[in-house]
Amino acid sequence: MVEKLKSISKPIPWSLVVKSVVLGGVWYFLPFPFFLVLAVFFYFVPLFKPSDLGAPFVVILVLSFFLETGFWTAFFVAVVMYLILGTKDLIFINRKAIYETLVFILLFALFIYFFFEFGTWFGIMSILWSIVIGFFSFTLFRGFINYDGVLSEELGPEAGSHKFLVIGLASFFIWQLLWVLVFLPVGPTYQTAILFLVSIILLEFVLAYFSRNLTPRKVLFNFTLFFVFLVFILTSTRWEL
Repeated sequence: MVEKLKSISKPIPWSLVVKSVVLGGVWYFLPFPFFLVLAVFFYFVPLFKPSDLGAPFVVILVLSFFLETGFWTAFFVAVVMYLILGTKDLIFINRKAIYETLVFILLFALFIYFFFEFGTWFGIMSILWSIVIGFFSFTLFRGFINYDGVLSEELGPEAGSHKFLVIGLASFFIWQLLWVLVFLPVGPTYQTAILFLVSIILLEFVLAYFSRNLTPRKVLFNFTLFFVFLVFILTSTRWEL
């Protein structure tokens, strides 16, 4: 029993904790270039499969440049870097779940930043940021699907050739829905909630498609879940007409 408990429990990765706290502190107290240099150093040392977590790493670097300085924002940056570095260096066991969590966290952060900053007006910056979000959605989805262990088996030639198209269509739908929500007078919180909900369902569809597990029952269940949450969101919001 003791041996079994030892095999389940793992020591706390204190070096990873220290790195994450240092990064959060540097981001909070020092100019951004100091954080950028230190984050790149921690990410590439040791140099072990840096491309695997390249998408979330680039997204958090971009977000951390634009986010306003604050304690909770620094905490957010530290937690994301903790998950990225721990996954990249194989410290965590269930890396698939952590990578998926990273994708959801970063998408949520991108959506909430966009809608609170640009979600009520049409301009050059909102157009540019919408394109950035569409591109980052594509890279995050693709990075997750390509990560080792996400799919139970290797993709066949047909499914592999469709990967770019399927993920591209999902990202394009997110970009289109983003602009629909810009003109929907429900406020940035509910705009974020709707787009985030759709993104979760789209990623589940993409994952089920490449896992050859996209059954009519799964599609019906996801659409029912989406409809229930959508009705809840739309009925609980105060329309800003």
